[in-house]
Amino acid sequence: MRTEYRGQNITLIVAQAGIMAALVAVATFLVQIPIPATKGYLNFGDIVIFVSALTFGPIVGGFVGGVGSAISDVVSGYLYFSPFTLVIKGLEGLIAGLIANRLSARET
Repeated sequence: MRTEYRGQNITLIVAQAGIMAALVAVATFLVQIPIPATKGYLNFGDIVIFVSALTFGPIVGGFVGGVGSAISDVVSGYLYFSPFTLVIKGLEGLIAGLIANRLSARET
């Protein structure tokens, strides 16, 4: 059984992704500024998504963004937004991580 991915312990990566997803959910849930026109809200979860994507890469960033934001939607009572949030915020984290990887590869 494979225990490493790109020189890192897979167990550690999974634990870090879970912690970051929980941080996204908490940051999204605690600070919610309602936007009446869309029936949605502005939050600080995006900051944690970008930090995790830049720190841990596109796969973890995508997972953290999608799962953490979707959990926050479910807990906040926005259940009908959660499937869309899972995809949209997951792509947000994935794309941010891919851009960061491409820029860091260009510098070396």
